[in-house]
Amino acid sequence: MTKKDQIELANRFLTILGDRIGGGIALLEAEKKLSATPTQLRHLIELLGGWGYKVKESDGQLNLVEVGDFVNDFAIRHYLAAKVLGQKIHSYQSLGSTNTTAWQLAEQGAPEGTLVVADRQTAGRGRLGRSWHSPPRVGLWFSLVLRPEIAPAEAPGLSLLTALALAQTIQSRCRMEAKIKWPNDCQIAGKKVAGILTELSSEMDRVNFVIVGVGLNVNQTKSDFPAGLKTKATSLFVETKTKWQRAEVLALFLKEFEHFYLQFKKSGIAPFIKEIERRMALLGQKVKLAAGKEVITGKVAGLAPDGALLLETKTGSYRAISGEVAVL
Repeated sequence: MTKKDQIELANRFLTILGDRIGGGIALLEAEKKLSATPTQLRHLIELLGGWGYKVKESDGQLNLVEVGDFVNDFAIRHYLAAKVLGQKIHSYQSLGSTNTTAWQLAEQGAPEGTLVVADRQTAGRGRLGRSWHSPPRVGLWFSLVLRPEIAPAEAPGLSLLTALALAQTIQSRCRMEAKIKWPNDCQIAGKKVAGILTELSSEMDRVNFVIVGVGLNVNQTKSDFPAGLKTKATSLFVETKTKWQRAEVLALFLKEFEHFYLQFKKSGIAPFIKEIERRMALLGQKVKLAAGKEVITGKVAGLAPDGALLLETKTGSYRAISGEVAVL
């Protein structure tokens, strides 16, 4: 049996076990359903053990007693429902930056939807040259290669679209409201739970590819955050007191984002503006916007049809396509 055959058979084995703690099947029934010999079944159990799934045999019954929290090719595919995003996966235990690797793969011709994911980043990057704290075994650090046929001016809308998909993922999976902080963050209770870094390769009139990078804090405890982030950052675990399967959360995000992205490629960001505004963290608040060397003070009035931030200032309406926003 080839390695590919073993992986496919292990996937089927997990499916009949239910991929949940307590899921089980009679030993003889498993052999029959999988057309596997007792020796092959033992090898499958060992293979699943290496992926973090512990199967226990007792009185002729096989039960799944432990599910590891792995973010690798197999774990992601087990939950994956997206049809385009994640069809090609590059997973790493440790990587400098998923955005950097995704960019290199895109330049080499990686197809649309290629996913780069790492259990740990040693040089994770955020906006404006900042670093992103990416410790192992607790978060989701990943990047997508996208190839939309759009003008370069439309690309920033992908950051907002990603934030919307993250907010929707958190709401549907964790039953918790997440807010969008323009232009590229998600917050829970005023603290950052996710950040987005969008980078593009383009010519004057068209985009060659876009790399959308995401850092999502999933299972960090309060003590996992460095001193400078303890009051600014949070995680899904901190907010819900529940440990989450990271591969499952990632697969759900890919499904949500793909649904939005396919529409975005046809209609741009405009159809999503009202929903993004509904989830905006700073709507109606007085803020300070730093855009290059310029600093503007005003009240957040909403978003323009192209995703630009609209401020009401003392001198009239101000439209910002980029910048850093802070509440006054």
